[in-house]
Amino acid sequence: MVVNTLQLSIFLLIIARVAGIFMTVPILSDSTVSRSFKAVFMVTLTFLLWFVVPFPESRIPQDMGMFMLNVGLEFLIGYMLGMVTKIVFCGIEAAGDIMGAQMGLSVASMLDPSTGRQTVVTARILRQVVIMLFLMIDGLHFVLTALYKSYDALPLLQTWNFSAAANQIAGSVGDIFAVAVQLAAPILLVIFLLDFAFGLVSRVAPQINVFQLGFQMKPALGLFIFMLMIPLLLERITWIIGMMVERLMSVFFYMQ
Repeated sequence: MVVNTLQLSIFLLIIARVAGIFMTVPILSDSTVSRSFKAVFMVTLTFLLWFVVPFPESRIPQDMGMFMLNVGLEFLIGYMLGMVTKIVFCGIEAAGDIMGAQMGLSVASMLDPSTGRQTVVTARILRQVVIMLFLMIDGLHFVLTALYKSYDALPLLQTWNFSAAANQIAGSVGDIFAVAVQLAAPILLVIFLLDFAFGLVSRVAPQINVFQLGFQMKPALGLFIFMLMIPLLLERITWIIGMMVERLMSVFFYMQ
């Protein structure tokens, strides 16, 4: 097959949007995934889309500067679509960080190789749980399907309303943080009641070292409540992933 300049230009535009998705979508963007695998997967996916994505031949910019601008816009579209998924994961990890901070586990944080930052054990457990659920409900397949459908809703070389979509994504950040507080609410309540009880003990018996006692009891009690919460967390996280699907569809709507 002979590849001409037009076909190569379309290939570059497609791989730019695919690269934006790969930069932000969890699992695909994790540093634990081999870079060579990401590169091969990205090129293979682009090659498959190359044969099915409609494109207007008359709209291909002849100027190199305009063409590179369009490549950047395609990358931005993919980045924004992947950001919707990443926000959900970040919100659930934030719930784990809140739980760990209240249980006093912040001093025992560890390096998470998938994200490259320090995380507490509860945040890492929640991340593994949400990844497991994400794969069980074929979430990654849905993201790839959304990428394919995006070329129907947002064709190549068109002008889109990025500001409206960015406002929609920014609004979802507040919603996800509210969900993170809801997920951490049982731990927050239990630790608050424990602190309240320790406050009463310190007033009745000041000779007791309440600080040392709380440092020993908070992690144990918090982890016990956390284990009891896991079935409820699974149901709630599944609902959050469903909400992510609605957010992803709304991004298509607001860009148009």
